[in-house]
Amino acid sequence: MKLSQIQGQDKVIESLRAAIAAGRLHHAWLFVGPRGVGKRTTAFALAAAVNCDNGPMGGGLFAGAAPGATFAEACGSCPSCIKMASGNHPDLHIVAGDERAEEAGLAGHLLGGGESGDAEGGDDDAKGAGARRTIKVGKLRDLEYHLLRKSTEGRFKIAIIVDADQMNPHAANALLKTLEEPMGDTLIVLTSSAPSRLPATIPSRCRRVRFSALPEPLVARVLADAHGMTADRASLLAHVSDGSIGRALAIEKGEMTDWVIEAVARVAGVPGQDATDALELAEELGKGKDRADTVRRLLVLFDLLGVYYRDTAVGAWADGWSRVMAGAAAGDVLRNFEYLDEARRALDLHVGPQVTLESLFMKMRAAARTA
Repeated sequence: MKLSQIQGQDKVIESLRAAIAAGRLHHAWLFVGPRGVGKRTTAFALAAAVNCDNGPMGGGLFAGAAPGATFAEACGSCPSCIKMASGNHPDLHIVAGDERAEEAGLAGHLLGGGESGDAEGGDDDAKGAGARRTIKVGKLRDLEYHLLRKSTEGRFKIAIIVDADQMNPHAANALLKTLEEPMGDTLIVLTSSAPSRLPATIPSRCRRVRFSALPEPLVARVLADAHGMTADRASLLAHVSDGSIGRALAIEKGEMTDWVIEAVARVAGVPGQDATDALELAEELGKGKDRADTVRRLLVLFDLLGVYYRDTAVGAWADGWSRVMAGAAAGDVLRNFEYLDEARRALDLHVGPQVTLESLFMKMRAAARTA
């Protein structure tokens, strides 16, 4: 992937190209914005650009732009670019939680750390909820080891930390040491859709770049042209994914589109149901082949419910929702937003999916009766 191929983030790409071409590339970057809008893809494109054998940087940051170069871009055909594209470049190091690495199909030198390292760091939460999403200290110690060594082939040793907000406190402290004592030939890129979860000391040492949600027409076009969806399907997913190609593809590839649209309609009708029907729905939606799969589906459901409640509050996409909601009432929209956040936190704390839904539905019913 080249920087010029990133869609919908023109200001971001322009600023990165300018920094590379001017030879003033900061050692640490924090890419923030909604999930699935190109942060990780841009990080990999940046890595390819700075280590490209034929790139405009002339073989290194301090060499400046090559003669005749007007912007920074990877050539896509040199040995370095080919290795970057295949994930086999020895100077590209990737850090991510185990679950995220599997979901995204991350390739390259994916650092693993180890349970022993985490035990030494006192990671008592490693066995709790979200352990497979968490980035533990062993992976950051592994990264530090590689960044202290000389680069193997490229001008830069590059680290990409995916969903950096998933680092536990010990991992964040280990990264802070690396950020405070950067090596001259090191480039670190963190991506995050929830930067407020990061310790303040980490963003303060990075150059922040904000990615915006993608325009719906662009998302719909990509889904139709690049992924073969029908126009109606692409339009529906473009809206409910809230401008996120990644989220739209995750819903579709996970065979969740029809399920989650139906589930949104059914949950939106909970405020008008009696308690027995609401609890039966909680039992039905709270079951799955395993807890991880159920939680993943419920988090998608909560995200789409949030889109529905937001649209309802401002009167947006009324025609679209009327086609899938079967006349369900939204209930107390503002309180339902709060209840969805509480439900997300409950799942993070390892509360059972069915119990989480039961609590959510009872709150929704109570709010509708007191509104």
